[in-house]
Amino acid sequence: NERSCQHSHSIYSKGRMEKVMKTVKALLNLFEELFAGRISCLAFSYDFPNLMLDLKDDSIQKTLDDMPELCAFYSPYKDSNYDDEEILNDEEFLKKIKPIYHKLKMQMKD
Repeated sequence: NERSCQHSHSIYSKGRMEKVMKTVKALLNLFEELFAGRISCLAFSYDFPNLMLDLKDDSIQKTLDDMPELCAFYSPYKDSNYDDEEILNDEEFLKKIKPIYHKLKMQMKD
């Protein structure tokens, strides 16, 4: 974490870096709340993209690049009769976002 902060300090002001870290912690917390079953996929699919709007960091935005689209494709109403393959149900949604969560978590450890 120190290394990325030192690297980032040369690019961003301390205040901006703190804001980025606060937003990333909130995003990671949202993932964890979802995985623990404390919030629904539906709530997550609305809250996550809104929280991402506060993110002003290119490398983190790149990691999360697919998230707004995945959230938009989530539907709690999808069942086996649904023909649109892009629409994701709970299980498919979780399967697609877990690797993004792990990538973000690893990025924060660097």
